[in-house]
Amino acid sequence: MAGFAHIESNGTARTKAAFLEDVAKRAFSFDLFEIEENHIRIFGETAVVAGTYRNIVRVRGQQNPMKHARHLRVYVHRGGRWKLVAHQATEITSWSH
Repeated sequence: MAGFAHIESNGTARTKAAFLEDVAKRAFSFDLFEIEENHIRIFGETAVVAGTYRNIVRVRGQQNPMKHARHLRVYVHRGGRWKLVAHQATEITSWSH
C-alpha cells in the first residue's frame, strides 16, 4: 500500500488502484453519504481529520443498510495541494457510543 492506505469499516484493506478501479467499474455507489462531524488538526505539512459519518452504499446494485462510522484520515500537503494518504473507518455499533 505504498503511498496510500484505505481501510474499510469492515477491516478490509484496498490499494488506491483497487479503489479507483472499483469506482470506474461502478462496483459501488452511495445513495447517501453524510459527514456528521470533522475535527481537523494540522501539523506542518500533515493534517489529521477525525469525525463521524453515515452512509448507505450500493454494492453491485444491492443497497446495504445505513452505516454509522468514525473515520480517521491523514492528508499531506504536496505540490500546493492536500493529498489523502490514509483512510481508516470503524463502524459505530449501538454498544460503542
